[in-house]
Amino acid sequence: MLKRWGQVILVMLLVCFLLTTCTCAHKWKEATCTEPKTCVYCGMTEGEPLGHDWKAATINYPKTCVRCGKTEGEAYGIY
Repeated sequence: MLKRWGQVILVMLLVCFLLTTCTCAHKWKEATCTEPKTCVYCGMTEGEPLGHDWKAATINYPKTCVRCGKTEGEAYGIY
């Protein structure tokens, strides 16, 4: 009787493991400034977003991310 329960518990644990793991052969889309590396098939993510790499504002251009082109603020301009 005890041996039978052990087998039942083992099967239940195996089923739970199989249902909670991803069996996808991942194809990764590289991380961006705002999104971590992401599998194009299943949507699983890995790691952290890269974050913006800001280039300082100039007379003509606002602060700009060199990776994605996002801008913040304004150009210094001539006053």
